[in-house]
Amino acid sequence: MLAVLGIEVNISSNSNEQIAIDTFDYYLYQGLKIDTRPEPRADKLISALNVLSDKLLANNHLNRSQVKVVICNAKNDNIQSFTNTFSDVLYCESLSDALNFCSQVSVEQSKATILMSVDGRDLNACAAILISTQHAFQDVNSQLSQCHCYAYINAQSIVNSAFDATAKSQLIEQHIYDFFVRNSSNYEQIESIIINQSMSSISADEHAQHCLSLSYIDGQQSASTDKCTLLTSIDCYDSEDADFMALLSLISTVLCVDQQYRLGYCGDLLSRSEPTDSIAEKCADLPYYLLSESTSYLPQCANQIRQLVLSFVAEHSHQLVLVSNSDSSNNKQIEPNYNNGFLAQQKMKPIIFKSTSVQQLIEALHCCEQSISRTAQSFTQFSENHLRHGHFKHQSLQFNQNQQGYYCLVLLADCFEQLIAQIVLACNGLPKAISNKQVWKTPLGSYCSGHLVEENQYKKPLSFVYPGVGALYVNMGKDLLRLFPHSHQALNLMSSDLSRSLQDLLITPRHLKVSDEHPLQDQQNLRRSLANIAEAGVSYAYLLTHIFQCGLSLNASSAAGYSMGEVSMFAALGCWKNPDLLSERLRQSPIFTEQLAGPLKRLDLAWGEAKNGNENAWESFHIKVGLMQVNAIIAEYPRVYITIRNTPESLVIAGEPKQCLALAKQLGVRAIALNVPNIIHCELSRSEYQRMQSMYSLPVQQKLACQLFSTSCYLPVPITEKAIAVSISKCLTEFVDFPRLIKNIYATGERVFIEMGAGKSLSTWIERILKSNQGSVTCLSVNQKNLDDYTAILKTVATLVSLGYPVNLQPFYNGTLVRPVNKIAESVLVS
Repeated sequence: MLAVLGIEVNISSNSNEQIAIDTFDYYLYQGLKIDTRPEPRADKLISALNVLSDKLLANNHLNRSQVKVVICNAKNDNIQSFTNTFSDVLYCESLSDALNFCSQVSVEQSKATILMSVDGRDLNACAAILISTQHAFQDVNSQLSQCHCYAYINAQSIVNSAFDATAKSQLIEQHIYDFFVRNSSNYEQIESIIINQSMSSISADEHAQHCLSLSYIDGQQSASTDKCTLLTSIDCYDSEDADFMALLSLISTVLCVDQQYRLGYCGDLLSRSEPTDSIAEKCADLPYYLLSESTSYLPQCANQIRQLVLSFVAEHSHQLVLVSNSDSSNNKQIEPNYNNGFLAQQKMKPIIFKSTSVQQLIEALHCCEQSISRTAQSFTQFSENHLRHGHFKHQSLQFNQNQQGYYCLVLLADCFEQLIAQIVLACNGLPKAISNKQVWKTPLGSYCSGHLVEENQYKKPLSFVYPGVGALYVNMGKDLLRLFPHSHQALNLMSSDLSRSLQDLLITPRHLKVSDEHPLQDQQNLRRSLANIAEAGVSYAYLLTHIFQCGLSLNASSAAGYSMGEVSMFAALGCWKNPDLLSERLRQSPIFTEQLAGPLKRLDLAWGEAKNGNENAWESFHIKVGLMQVNAIIAEYPRVYITIRNTPESLVIAGEPKQCLALAKQLGVRAIALNVPNIIHCELSRSEYQRMQSMYSLPVQQKLACQLFSTSCYLPVPITEKAIAVSISKCLTEFVDFPRLIKNIYATGERVFIEMGAGKSLSTWIERILKSNQGSVTCLSVNQKNLDDYTAILKTVATLVSLGYPVNLQPFYNGTLVRPVNKIAESVLVS
């Protein structure tokens, strides 16, 4: 067993960007290709190797005399002057030999080993990991005991492969099978199999097929249909150097464990000569699945053991490595990592300009444009220095008697060319917008409110609004925990089973083929169970709220929920001491599993034989029409109910689909099915009122610096156990008038609303509801189906900064997955 105590890479890219470990982690997760440039000069390579090793040593407070070096390549004269600076260097011909030597050194000498490799093709990349055994790592008198363990290497194996393709395939398949048996593992214990190959006679898809065959070896096909093992590949870097690729693949596997994510797969496993339908049928029951995009790993319980197998094929060998977050000898687990630089690695950055006048603002923009032509910095360095030193905040910012604030412009860009284009747009459009006190914005997300920001304003009001469960969608929020890893801790306090709470199986469906055929069915599966999506809706609201409150330092002064979003509101803002208890009740209660959702047993009692076992006996529809028009004819349709008023001109009706469609036809409007067959917000749901009140009765936190509005009374609700339970029960069993709720919140002085959930329906409706009110209103959404998580949040942040909110922007520029290590105190002899 080996412990990985440090990881680092150094790759020269064509963009003149030196790719280190945080950037490599970003490329790996995003599935982006690293565009490398050759470095034929040996002195450049020596410099890169020195930087690489010095980083590893400095991070762990070690020096060169305290470690051994293993070079996983054939001996290379180009790096002779580098290896001369270490006391002991060994060259190995394979990753397997290198790992064996690292283990031997650590046991015999209690030293760590730097395992290093160089891309021998163009000398443009090097990679290294710092390794020790458990014995040296846990020696309290050693500096190694202070190091952080990124992952454990619990087993490894290598076989020489045959030249014949058929024999080679059989050898690989048997090697995988023997490796699993020898290490007491099967596919149910392996969370991911990560494949990679270099100069191999097989493709990535063929390699993956060998892993699939594991379920058929010796005729032992799995009886399980649960897809529990991810099959994926490393695709961000290509090289003909097998030794370098083997080490880079190992580092990638360690990153998946340490950074708690799962990799997407870009291939097509079913692309064989055999008919696709036949293979799809054959593979349907296999325990493996693919992901089209990388996503966060969600454990089913606290301290869950993760085991990943790296399968690496070279021209004449096949290597397997078992990587885990747990030491196989004593099941000791690594403390989860809640730090990374993934947010800081995002390409698009906010560039902020502040000035007391339009003229000064335009001057600052021209100054920025001129400085771009002179800078030798990368765009990321330029934007970070801009934030740190405030280069474009006009130095005077002096206020006269008639001026009590400043204008704030936020430009979004991911490169200098894009920033210049945004500057040109701003110079052309800002004067008119500010003169008319109108918002100026671009499709990219650049923003200026057009109003003065009050200097040193103590507290700005902000309202969080929570959408209903119908807004959830497949692959929602897949990057949130990567962008804001500290939220793991908050979620762990909320739930002991994050996979269940965030509905991992429904939000991130398992398939053995990435196909356009799945999304519609996956979305229908997600909406089928009200209890499941209610739980997921609460959990994602909790996650987003924690990100904004703790990650970005933005606290709400008021909040409201739309339909079941009211439950999300109380949970997300910390009203309940133990929100995990609600998840258990939602799963066990017949309210949302039998009566008002699922088989809809409530209809059996209400409609009797008229339901006739029809699974489509109930549906909700959105119609664009006023409340009075529907009330005028609804008596003609006894099985139709008005459930929600979204805006003055739009409603949600629910009931028997045939009657709902007939009502809409009579009014001459289109009825859009919401595919949410749940009986709430009408008189039929009142039979469950008492049981709802019991279910939502949970011990509460007494202090909350936020007013929580409810449609049960359209006023703030007292933070007591009974008041909250009554509020939610009334909300879910009565008609909801959303415009009335929003107008009451607006009357308290709220002008900025942030939709804390999926989609932007609420923010759109709030704009329509308040369009006739005097004074500007800003409505924002933090998660949209057509935007990645970072872009959606960044656009929201840009608007809030322009409005003068004190957003914490440091994580957008700084961060690293490398953990700080304490330096052990040296013993001092005293005479």
